[in-house]
Amino acid sequence: MQTSASDDPFQFNFAASDNVAPSLKAFGIEEQKASPLSSVEVRPPASLAPSLVLDQVQLTEAVYLLKGRVSSAAAAHLVQDENLQNSDLQPGKYEGGFKLWECAVDLAQYLCREYSLDKLITSKTDPNFELDFNKEVLTALTSQNVTANRQRLPKSRRPVSARYFCGDWSSLGSLLASENLGGTYDIIISAETIYSLESQQQLFHCIKQAIKPPTGVAYIAAKTYYFGVGGGTTSFKKLLKSDGMLEVTTVATIDEGGGNKREILKLKFPDNIVPYFL
Repeated sequence: MQTSASDDPFQFNFAASDNVAPSLKAFGIEEQKASPLSSVEVRPPASLAPSLVLDQVQLTEAVYLLKGRVSSAAAAHLVQDENLQNSDLQPGKYEGGFKLWECAVDLAQYLCREYSLDKLITSKTDPNFELDFNKEVLTALTSQNVTANRQRLPKSRRPVSARYFCGDWSSLGSLLASENLGGTYDIIISAETIYSLESQQQLFHCIKQAIKPPTGVAYIAAKTYYFGVGGGTTSFKKLLKSDGMLEVTTVATIDEGGGNKREILKLKFPDNIVPYFL
């Protein structure tokens, strides 16, 4: 995800005039075409690419994050699909990971209000995990964002390096389980990932395999409805309630008067199961 240097944090910087199209080799990675549905761990370089342009995303008066900028031409070249210059989504090939979606900012701002900065930074012994459909997004942008923000912290407070996994949500859960990571996640956060009925089924399957019982929580930020693709928080809440494994509550609603609200959902285990884990 990325943002512009303007005052509007929701501009995506996919300018047609930007013709820079770097390859993965610029980030120290050999270009290899992976199956869209395969789930694998990605090991990007730890250093920042010299050509990376970083912008600030202000979350609170005191907290901002650095986000890398990837042009539409660069995104199309990295994923090897020229349609990305005119589309945010290519089913089965690209899931919009190079853009900074507004619900991601909503979620980051909410977490800053609900958790201390030390909690959000995570511990120095347990790595955080970054997931995306496309390995190109993880290599060229996500890992670069993590590195840029990690370097801003004093060495004594820097968390250990993150791990990165790409692939379809439905198969990512199985991959994590094979790595003995199933049922180990204290906090899962996800934004703009339930835009279609199929994607929310896959994401929920992954969450159920990854969340730590009985205290793990997941925060999902999304619009109430995504026109043209059918997903959103309304249908996702129905899915969770029909499944019954996790409780869902709406912890924040953002209504800017446009008709389609944005929401942050909190998923957790029912209180009545906690005694079984004590």
